[in-house]
Amino acid sequence: MNTEALEIEIKTLKEKNKLLEELLAKEQERSLEKDHLINQKSRSASMGEMIENIAHQWRQPLNILALVIQDIYISGQLGTLDADKLEENYSKANNVLQYMSQTIDDFRNFLKESDGIEVFALHDIFQSVEHIMVPSLKINNISITLPQVEEVHIEGNRNEFLQVILNIIKNAQDAILLNKIKKGEIVIGVTQSDSKIVISIEDNAGGIPQEYIDKVFDPYFTTKHKSQGTGIGLYMSKQIIEKNKDSKLYVTNTKEGANFCIEVPAK
Repeated sequence: MNTEALEIEIKTLKEKNKLLEELLAKEQERSLEKDHLINQKSRSASMGEMIENIAHQWRQPLNILALVIQDIYISGQLGTLDADKLEENYSKANNVLQYMSQTIDDFRNFLKESDGIEVFALHDIFQSVEHIMVPSLKINNISITLPQVEEVHIEGNRNEFLQVILNIIKNAQDAILLNKIKKGEIVIGVTQSDSKIVISIEDNAGGIPQEYIDKVFDPYFTTKHKSQGTGIGLYMSKQIIEKNKDSKLYVTNTKEGANFCIEVPAK
């Protein structure tokens, strides 16, 4: 090959290489846009679920407040509203309002955007789970067992981690209802070694069909009717967990149902 032909070949290769780099850059940009869109849809779906949970969370307190107001009114009409009775009803109403105020804080903290990495206690995560999810689970006759983990801490984005836990619990709740389990159960466990912490979330919904178990973390995959789920909750949960070093989210079937496990480095 003469010098001129070699130069033409080198120029052609450079042009092809440049074209490949441009195509790769465009593909990476499209991938980022896709992830951003999925993240936004996941956030919107989570907000919708949170509003539903607020409705469940506030139904009983509002009923209590209605009864307190009714008791004050009737006692006033009958002339039996003395100072002690008024103080008792005031105390009841005030306790209920404080509980509702705490609920607002829990939901606001969950929905607040946060990019920061921090060390947080798992105990605080499970307290938020109790405030946000338990009323909805009780209405659907589903029990949940939360672990006592006062001394276990994790490094990461607290709100995102809470979102993952809530996504998995909501997924378990949906599976229990879909399969018409009379006494639904969700059990959360935590084990810790020198190198890692494992959080397991196990249900008794019957498990994931074998043909689907390798697809549950795929974007937009769902076995639910389109009106019940978007298929992005578990996908985003896996993205959130596994973007952190040495962390992973996976699922296995048990005799009773599905067991989602989150592994993170020990602090």
